[in-house]
Amino acid sequence: MIMKSFRFHFATPLILAAVLLCAPALAQRLPDSVFDQKSQAFGNTLQDAPPDILSVELSPEAPAANDPVWVRAIIKVNPDMSYFRVNRAVLNYSTDGAQYTELPMELVDDARGLWQAQIPGQPAGTTVQFTLAGWDEIGNAVFQIPVQQSVSRDALFPAINDQRDKDIPDGLDILEMQYGTDGKNFYYCQILAGPFQSFTMLGASANAMAINNNDLRFNTQLSHNENDGPYIAFAPQFEIATIVDIQAVLKGKKIDDAPGVSVSAKGNRVCARAPVSSIIKDPKRGVKVFSATVALNPASEELVLVDCSPYAILYTGGVSYTVK
Repeated sequence: MIMKSFRFHFATPLILAAVLLCAPALAQRLPDSVFDQKSQAFGNTLQDAPPDILSVELSPEAPAANDPVWVRAIIKVNPDMSYFRVNRAVLNYSTDGAQYTELPMELVDDARGLWQAQIPGQPAGTTVQFTLAGWDEIGNAVFQIPVQQSVSRDALFPAINDQRDKDIPDGLDILEMQYGTDGKNFYYCQILAGPFQSFTMLGASANAMAINNNDLRFNTQLSHNENDGPYIAFAPQFEIATIVDIQAVLKGKKIDDAPGVSVSAKGNRVCARAPVSSIIKDPKRGVKVFSATVALNPASEELVLVDCSPYAILYTGGVSYTVK
């Protein structure tokens, strides 16, 4: 049984603080057997240790015309942090930097977490760009976002999927998180089960995406207490559509607009754009993200953390090679 929503009373000015804290035990419930493993580090939703891409190799490294290229990569979850395993991986490749073709990857060495896929041979002089992605058994992901010449919000790459929750209002039920980049700007869209409404029967709605550049891959003691970083937040009833900092929210400081950041809702999509530099501080580390929805009844000060997505580690770009 999975339970996502919970309720408690909170001071109205701190509506976003609940999104930022998104407590682990209350956000989702797992079978008791999951908690028997002490080395698991549980976080906001299910388990806050997503997979990561540890190595990538090409064979041949310098392909000639029409030579197919094997791509082999180690994509796995740190076994000291999680007992969940990667059960799906894909490769996205392009020869024009615009249109990408997805190839399923095959698991060839389970112990090592070694996956492979073959890119078809290409004519001499062709530059091939490719990125990798992997998902574990509960939907946590690692995703290299292809850098495109032009990014359309209608053609972003889906990285996080969440199950349909029948007990959650459609406009607050997260189904998918999609991402894209042109190298300068970072784009995302949160796909909901129904049209976003700024106010529902549960109260005023708020959506947020966590931005964590210092996650438990590097500071294992953080675990679920890590969520003190910035969030892209959208709460139209409170005139918030920007990047917010938890400490500023908790101290009741005025929330200012962030340069180059925009957030808006249309239909069942809440989408944002922000400079890549404001999202990913170290491209080699990538950024860890998750999304959440919240509702607040200003009259009763009852706040409901409605939905939280699985986690993803996001990188921009991937690997390229030019055919001789």
